[in-house]
Amino acid sequence: MVQIGYSYALEGSDIVLRMDKELLEPEFFARFLDYLNVQAMRRRSRLTEAQVEKLAAEVDRAVWQQLKSRVLPRIE
Repeated sequence: MVQIGYSYALEGSDIVLRMDKELLEPEFFARFLDYLNVQAMRRRSRLTEAQVEKLAAEVDRAVWQQLKSRVLPRIE
């Protein structure tokens, strides 16, 4: 007999999940919940592909500005 190790119920606008804590590592479960949250944000987003690419480029530039002194050797 196969034991599933989880159950869920729909309660109004919520999904209530119960699972055996031995089923997953807590860190994996936290990453999975983060993934679900990102997917939900993506579904609600009204950004176009071009806007996403522009935003990603801005983030890349900002991160590079913060990290380049750690990556590149200083020339004196």
